[in-house]
Amino acid sequence: MRGDGFIFEVSRDLHGRIHELAHHQGVTPFMVLQAALSLVLARWANSEEFTTTTPAAGRPDRDLGDLVGMFVKHLPMRVKVDSQQTFAALVQDVQSYAVAAFAHVALPLDWITDVVRTTTPEAGQPISRIGFSFQNLDSAEIQLSGLKISGNSVDLGTTHVDLNFIVAERHDDAGKKDGMVVRVIYAVDLFKASTVEKLIKRYVQLLESVVVDPDLVVGDIELD
Repeated sequence: MRGDGFIFEVSRDLHGRIHELAHHQGVTPFMVLQAALSLVLARWANSEEFTTTTPAAGRPDRDLGDLVGMFVKHLPMRVKVDSQQTFAALVQDVQSYAVAAFAHVALPLDWITDVVRTTTPEAGQPISRIGFSFQNLDSAEIQLSGLKISGNSVDLGTTHVDLNFIVAERHDDAGKKDGMVVRVIYAVDLFKASTVEKLIKRYVQLLESVVVDPDLVVGDIELD
């Protein structure tokens, strides 16, 4: 599909507060970010639950150990959002969902889709067309004699899903947290640029609210 994207900068202060919230909740930053995104998307779709897919790398089958290459699959993550619960409680629910999902990472997505969709009107449709990934490692640089190799993002003008949220951490030379970058790639035939931009701003606005008070009731959180 034809795609385009937006990039939004997250401050160093908010970056640090997200980690502090995750630490106090006994979860990972990924789970805090996933909970916030699920809430924004559920509110946007006027739904009590929302499913995204997240990339998971690994070789659960020992027979793949000697093969060269990167093995990545998309893991569905369905999150139920109760408007009466606090955001802190939602984060704990996401932790349970994530642990359960990654415990079954070896299951093929096609098989899961067939099982879930067989008895529904959406038979044959993907479980989700929304992606979410959290990158907590900076791009690696390889220094050789007279040569430095590093990665660089390339905009191909395409997308394989309707919406793809990519949150990447940045660190300074001392290894300290130095803000995050939220990049959203979207299908231009389905979404207006203004809609996606508003969605990103709501996501960051929500994060700014819950790091101050994670006990806010989900249904009471205002999003412009």
